[in-house]
Amino acid sequence: MKYVIATLILGCFSSHAVFQVIWQGYQGSSVNQTRELEAQAVSNALDVSLSQNAWNLSLSAEFEDSFLDSLFSFQAQRTISDTYSLSLSRDTFKFGTFSFEHSQAHVDISDWDTSSFSSTTKDSLFEVKNSFIYSYEILSRSAPLKEELAQAQFNADKKTNDLEKEQERLSFYKAYLNAKLNVFLTKLAKEFKQRAQERKKLIFKRYKDGLSREVEYLQARSSELNQMQELEKSEAALKQSVAVIETILGRDIPNVYFEKLKWEFKSLESWSEHIPENQNLEKLALEANVELALKLLENFEDQRSAKLTFNAAYISNAYTDSRGKSFDEATNSPRNDSKQVSLVYSLPLGMDYSGAEKVKLIIDKKRTELQKQKLVDELTLREKVLKTQLQKYAKAYSFSKDQVQVSTRRVTLQNRLYFKGLGTFDEVIRSEEELLSARSSLYRALYEYEGLLGELAFINGSVDQFLNSYRD
Repeated sequence: MKYVIATLILGCFSSHAVFQVIWQGYQGSSVNQTRELEAQAVSNALDVSLSQNAWNLSLSAEFEDSFLDSLFSFQAQRTISDTYSLSLSRDTFKFGTFSFEHSQAHVDISDWDTSSFSSTTKDSLFEVKNSFIYSYEILSRSAPLKEELAQAQFNADKKTNDLEKEQERLSFYKAYLNAKLNVFLTKLAKEFKQRAQERKKLIFKRYKDGLSREVEYLQARSSELNQMQELEKSEAALKQSVAVIETILGRDIPNVYFEKLKWEFKSLESWSEHIPENQNLEKLALEANVELALKLLENFEDQRSAKLTFNAAYISNAYTDSRGKSFDEATNSPRNDSKQVSLVYSLPLGMDYSGAEKVKLIIDKKRTELQKQKLVDELTLREKVLKTQLQKYAKAYSFSKDQVQVSTRRVTLQNRLYFKGLGTFDEVIRSEEELLSARSSLYRALYEYEGLLGELAFINGSVDQFLNSYRD
């Protein structure tokens, strides 16, 4: 499988495609899939909250064998009945609660001695009842607040998830940059190890010919050993940094990735179109949490405030010795009906606990608002500092390039002077070390510069645009 992947990579690589191939691998990683799953969970939580007002259908069946007194119904005589009912109700966030119930009952009065039903002499009666009920809270906003609270919770969770997603992607980019730096430092260590080995061979030959002293050979050997140590350290750091990326991707990264790796400097101006100034996700997340805190406080105050509820109902029924006739009388042109209208006023007591809970919610709201204001100030400062740092590292990179040129020239001249007997071998070694330091500083300047670009993209809320356009 690894060879297949390597073949595909070799076929699709141009000259600056390394990161994009790894970035595509990140899209299918478990880390990214987990984050996408969290986004689905947040959306589903909103659907669950909003679906609490879906239509509710209930069916019931009841059997009763009663010998109780009933003031408004039958005499205290044994009555056997079985009842079947169907009810359909719907709570709404803005328009109150609607419900309809239809029931049919069979009443056995065969054990009655006398009957109050003058219309029949039969032992069985049938009742059909239809009920339409409506309820609306006039003073309270509990129903609309359920919807608003669900939406506020969704916005807060979504913004938090988006923030965590962007933080994860920035961390992945930084892990890649760290691996990239170690790749170049390892290549550099290999190059200077070879230079040290060639230099040792040359000095050893001169030592045997009597042109150099033993101390110079030993110095060359020491330089070689030092470079061998640095190479081992660089390879260990590279292995560790690559392992971080491989863990995220869930697969090994072939060496062909690093063989094709390039690193070029691009000015901040050329990056500006890829780092647009969108809204910062940290700020959006805090704003959503402020809105949620306000809704929680409003909901709490509403729950603990006085309520005035309007109720209205219309009920019709019919008792006959035929089920069909009862249905017609109760439904089409009811003679027996009831119309009800009521207002219910309620006032909660026990305000001590409520007062303390309200203070807690107010503190939470103020804390979040202060965090938001602090973040706004920090973002302004961080953006200003980052742009200044980017300018400084751009200059540092330019100076490092000049230093590499100067150090390269010095190594060449120092070698010439040594072989002419006009310079010391110690000066040759020092010039080599300065060249290694200069080239290492060049890569580190690029590493710091591009790391700051990622930070700027994060502040601007444009990490995805930046990573999609990043090229090696």
